[in-house]
Amino acid sequence: MNTFAERLKSAIENKGLSKYKISKDTKITEATLSNYCNDENTRNYNASIVNQLARYLDVDSEWLLSGTGKKPDFVHTVAKKVSDRELQYFPNKTKVDIPEDISLIIASYEKQLEIKDEQINRLEERITHLMGIIENKLCR
Repeated sequence: MNTFAERLKSAIENKGLSKYKISKDTKITEATLSNYCNDENTRNYNASIVNQLARYLDVDSEWLLSGTGKKPDFVHTVAKKVSDRELQYFPNKTKVDIPEDISLIIASYEKQLEIKDEQINRLEERITHLMGIIENKLCR
């Protein structure tokens, strides 16, 4: 994990969170999160956002930003993370019932959620645009 983006993505994956969920909880825009996760604008990291992400993801902000400092203890195995996440989608199963390929199902659900998030963002932009048009016509 050499870059800020790799460390950030690792911390996000360890928590099993989506960018949408983080954005909703922290009020950090999804665009900012995507830029940070894709290593875009690497010279323009906002210290307060980095600190907020570190607190939210329960990692050391120095480690998140530079790779130094207290390294997080990502002790959860993939199987444990998957089983915890799987239970969100399939509440009637127990951790013992989890098939090996459940990560594929979860990945599919997460992709569907990302698509829905993009659709929601486009609809919000369209509504804002239409509201502007309506407001302009009412003010005439």
